This record gives sequence, structure tokens and C-alpha cells, in this order.
Amino acid sequence: MLSAGNLGRLVAHCEACLGRRLAEIRRRLAAPEWLGALWELLLIDAACAVAPIEYESRSGGGRPDLLVKPAVGDPFWIEATYRTVGHDPEEIEKTSLYRSLDAKRAQIAKWELDKPCVLCIGGAADAGFSAHRQPMSAEQSAWAFFEDEGGEFISAVVAAPIEIEPEMFTGLKRKAKPRLIENGHAAHRLGNSERETLLRLDFNRWPYSLISQRDVDERSQALAWADERPGYRVEHRDRFDGGCWEFQQGFDLLRIVPRDGLVLLLRRSEIVGEYPSPEQAATMAASLFSMGPPLVFIYERARRERRELYAPVSIEQNRAIVSSDLRAWRWRPGRSA
Repeated sequence: MLSAGNLGRLVAHCEACLGRRLAEIRRRLAAPEWLGALWELLLIDAACAVAPIEYESRSGGGRPDLLVKPAVGDPFWIEATYRTVGHDPEEIEKTSLYRSLDAKRAQIAKWELDKPCVLCIGGAADAGFSAHRQPMSAEQSAWAFFEDEGGEFISAVVAAPIEIEPEMFTGLKRKAKPRLIENGHAAHRLGNSERETLLRLDFNRWPYSLISQRDVDERSQALAWADERPGYRVEHRDRFDGGCWEFQQGFDLLRIVPRDGLVLLLRRSEIVGEYPSPEQAATMAASLFSMGPPLVFIYERARRERRELYAPVSIEQNRAIVSSDLRAWRWRPGRSA
């Protein structure tokens, strides 16, 4: 997922954020099956950027990997796992996502947690799997698990397949496409603050690449590079001196940033366009990024006449709609405020 050079920088950055050497993760990074440790580092980096965290360093420890402590709201747990996240057209119970959940069932139940626990699953998308062509496959797999015995111990799932998408001028780009799937039957359901904190996680702060044999062979050099640079931190471009307006659309964070007499519209840190005023930027954001009607049906799995199907149970406001009214955007003060 990352080049050897970026692996070394990520290790050093996470160790600086946590203030200690990550000996167990380093051991796993040197093992043949090392991508799970890399995914855990990416999750640590994303979580540290939005809230203080506690990290469980022992393999197979007595609690989930991360305890996230948002400034507003209650703490919650995140457990990381890595495997292929794809779509199996034959049977829901055989999908990789369902197997990932099922593998954690007994472990999470044994912990007897008193806070929400979110399972964050990363991995390369299967060939033929597309969030656009199969928008319900991950949800169906998660809902099937939630309704099984033991599913109530997982409050939500973040499924984050790393997919390849075309990009203008640069060809193909690898990008994580996370989706939050909440468990309506969980023993500890997510509150608004926990949900908002989760949606602010950015899994694309580091450039994904095709791992070459050279990257695999140079893992030890990457760890040695981190040893030589204690306290090394990477400054990601997510702070704005003069402040900005923000609108959260799922895992996409839209920003309107006044700068040098113009107003920039950004999707995370990617510049979408320049506009004369914040109001015009908000109007363009609504035009570009709103998806679907204002109201949507919420479906749950039901059994009728010996058949399982998904039936509508409620109508809610569509969270994929971006408001063109700047008053609906949240102002985020900058460094100078």
C-alpha cells in the first residue's frame, strides 16, 4: 500500500504522535504477513489527527486497538483488521467483509466493553468489486452479521477498500473509499459525537502505491530510517491560518477557504475550484457533490413467507445532500484565531 520510503516516515510519525516506540508493530512489519500492521499504522495516523487516543500495543491484548477520546462526547473503541474487502455474488455469509466480522465475534464479546466498539476493515478491493456498481454489498453483509448472535457487540463497521480510480492528468490513483455502516441492534450504539469523529477520519493522508518487491525487501531500511529520526512528524495540509467553512458529507470533508482575495473550494486537501465569494463556493459544492433526493428510505432485513428481503422501516434526511446555504456549514477557526 505504501512505498518503503513512506513506510519509514509513517512509523516515525506515529511514534512521535504516541510518544513511544511501537515495538510490536515493528515486529509485525518485519514478518511475512505485514500489511495488517501497516493498516494499523494508517488508522493510528488518521485517529491522532482528529482526537487524542490510547493505543493497545500488545498483540492479542485484552482490549481493542484504539480508545478514541473526542473533545466533545464520550470515548469509543476502534479495532483494526486487514483483509480483502470485496463482493461475493454467491452468498452474503461468504463475503470477505462478513468473514472479517465473524473472525472478531468471539474476541469482542470476551472483552465485555462498556463503550461503543467500531471495527475498521481495510484492504485492497477485489477485482470486479466497486462501491458504485455494488452499493449495497457491504451493507448487506454487515446487516446480516449484526442480526446474528454476537453481532450486538460491534457498534459499527468502517469498510475501507483501497480502490483504483482514474484521475485526470495523472492516470490511475489508489484511494481508500470508506463507508460507515451502523448497527441498529448494538448493545452500545454510536452517538452523534462518535459518528462525527469517525467521519472525520481521513484514510488518504498518505499516497497509496503498488507495492514492489523492492518495497518489501527494504522494510528493514525503512524501520532503520525511523530509528534515526525520533520525534519526526509529517505536516499534512489540513490547517488554515485564517479559518474555513466545513461541511461533512460522509467521509468526504468539504472546505471553503478564503485566501488572497479569492475563495477556494476543497475536498479534503484537494482544490476543486476558485470562486469570488463563499456563498458561490457553497452553491457550487451543492451542485457538484450532492447525491440523491433530500429524503431517503431506511431499509432493514426482514423475513416474510420464508424469504429474506430488505423492507423500508423509516424515512430520514439524506446525509449525502450538501447544503448551498453557507449558514449550514460549520466555521472552523484558524491558527490565528
